[in-house]
Amino acid sequence: MRIELDTEANALYLYIRDEIKDGEAVRTLEVEEGVYLDLDADNHPLGLEFIHADAFQDFLKRHGGRVEIPDVVEDLDSLKLSTA
Repeated sequence: MRIELDTEANALYLYIRDEIKDGEAVRTLEVEEGVYLDLDADNHPLGLEFIHADAFQDFLKRHGGRVEIPDVVEDLDSLKLSTA
């Protein structure tokens, strides 16, 4: 896993897969406002993007301090996000 912060845009990207090739992300799910999960053609998660990096801590707090992303994500229900 790798984490990148774009300080100019204040965006945070959590790479679930270290290497993401151009065009590999074929689907993006909006997890909640400003939080997006990129998926490959087989619905394997590639990365999680926070449009506002400052929202990362609040996102974790809203979901009990922990978010587990399964190996395959068909839809938002398969994420099973908890609410604090």
